Amino acid sequence: MKKLLSFFTALIAVIFTTNAQTCDNTLQLHDDWGDGWNGSTIQLTLSGVATVYGLADGMDTTITVTVTQGDSIELEFLSGGTWDNEITYELLDYNGDTLYAEVLGSAAAGINYSGVSDCGSGAGISEEVNNFFSVYPNPNDGDFFVVNDGKTENVKLTVLDIQGKNVYNTLFNLNKGAKEFISLENLDSGMYIVVINTDNGRSMHNIVIQ
Repeated sequence: MKKLLSFFTALIAVIFTTNAQTCDNTLQLHDDWGDGWNGSTIQLTLSGVATVYGLADGMDTTITVTVTQGDSIELEFLSGGTWDNEITYELLDYNGDTLYAEVLGSAAAGINYSGVSDCGSGAGISEEVNNFFSVYPNPNDGDFFVVNDGKTENVKLTVLDIQGKNVYNTLFNLNKGAKEFISLENLDSGMYIVVINTDNGRSMHNIVIQ
């Protein structure tokens, strides 16, 4: 398995940086009876930041959710109402295609959707990409360094697994020419995505933990 991961890394998973794009996803909430969700809510977690939505009254509401290419998205239904069998909801991508749709009468507490945002080729507005960070060694055993070859930055670092789940995040300040040690020894072997956000842009790097 380790040899296969190393071979895969050598072919297509060497560190890369890509432009980050933003686009709008849509969360649609519906109540079949028309009296709202009676206390139930839904939690949308975007790259570790959770926001709770609900339907206070009426039959429908539409919520626009701005996402960035590569953001992790998790949708969790928080049952607390008395008529969850009247509830449906769906998450649509930037193109209006359905990412997840709840079937009427089946709403139950728990995580219903987990994925990674995809804004498509040319969708949204490109953000400035920060090309001044590097990550080494790669592959590694869960321990690696983030190196700042540019100017001093406040860094938000997030690690996602290949399903887009946020498995690690940290904040730190990194001076020009300095490096930060990251330890992910508790994670299983496999490929992960390191997302580095700063005030001056974003970069994404594939790593393989052996």
